[in-house]
Amino acid sequence: MRILAIDQSLTSAAAVRIEEVEPGKLFVLSYDLFKPKSTGIHRLWAHYRWLENQIQYHPNLLAREQHHMRQFGNAAALQQLTALLDLRAYNSALMHPGGYAVIAPGSWKKYVAGKGNLAKDTNYMRLLLKAIDDCPLIEGIGFDIPNDDVADAICIGVTAYAARRLVTGDDVSVPKGYKEWPVKAANMFEHGKPGK
Repeated sequence: MRILAIDQSLTSAAAVRIEEVEPGKLFVLSYDLFKPKSTGIHRLWAHYRWLENQIQYHPNLLAREQHHMRQFGNAAALQQLTALLDLRAYNSALMHPGGYAVIAPGSWKKYVAGKGNLAKDTNYMRLLLKAIDDCPLIEGIGFDIPNDDVADAICIGVTAYAARRLVTGDDVSVPKGYKEWPVKAANMFEHGKPGK
């Protein structure tokens, strides 16, 4: 299984490519950072091109963070970016159960780090690196984690993988928060129904 996990941001996005090396074991292969200098529609087009390049990995599972739009000053532009990801998942035939995960920040933080309200303060990166290092699902990482955007994307990908295993019935031993996953995991893969 190939997983593409994206921590989307208008100004500093990260994508990580993860492979399942055996059931319940993941290897984080590589990452890509994207920091566009453009604004407005030009920035949206730059993100579109970047996403097209990322999807060439041909993931079996695409995961992104769910944003609560009212919390952001530039909500409309962030909604456009998440719509690009949604449409990319749809166009890549990933709308089947377990193909496209949208994960709330509190959910992946609680799952990987054990604390859903983990704040982005001076200890944030240290806590995430420790949580990633302690995660029994991660067999290895092929690079040094450069920043919190990449760390977030890794955590999003690991959480999506565990949720998919629960949704599809391929459960394995997983980190903290496991007992709470069956209901929440299914919600990550709910994206509406087609009309007639």
